[in-house]
Amino acid sequence: MANTHQSPVIPNCFAELVNAAYKVINHHFAVIPQMFKDKEICIIYYLHKELNDKVIEIGFDTVILTCVFDENDVCISALLSLDDSNNLTPYIDYCNKVYTYSYRLGGWLIENHCLHIKSGKDGYFFALQPVCSSAQQGPLTGLPFILHSTLHHIVKIEKFSGTGRVSPQRN
Repeated sequence: MANTHQSPVIPNCFAELVNAAYKVINHHFAVIPQMFKDKEICIIYYLHKELNDKVIEIGFDTVILTCVFDENDVCISALLSLDDSNNLTPYIDYCNKVYTYSYRLGGWLIENHCLHIKSGKDGYFFALQPVCSSAQQGPLTGLPFILHSTLHHIVKIEKFSGTGRVSPQRN
């Protein structure tokens, strides 16, 4: 059984991580590593035929921040992958308290961005995108190939509770 006890540190830590994700959006590939000089950084180049994609991963204590870029090397999406991605309850509770949930966009509104919950082969993660990108493309549609091949089938969205808030799915 998963531990659903909410640590008082989670909201503060998560707020800082969401802020870091927010800061990288719309920044150029070359600028982002300079923003996190004190963190462990992994730069991934994916080259195959006509495809030339780049991803930057930034290591935090219990989270990896992944920056996804468009064809102009501008960050279009920031992903937060948690070490314990199967226990999202404290993070969802935090988002429900702090942000407004949009059923139309399928995520929490943060200024002109939307924070979505997604799933991949390694569990759940949070994805932050500009609202115009979310509204036009749908959550995470049109991201570089490397994400689709690495995370596999980014399709599962949390079920809704009917209260205007999101509830984690429980088995």
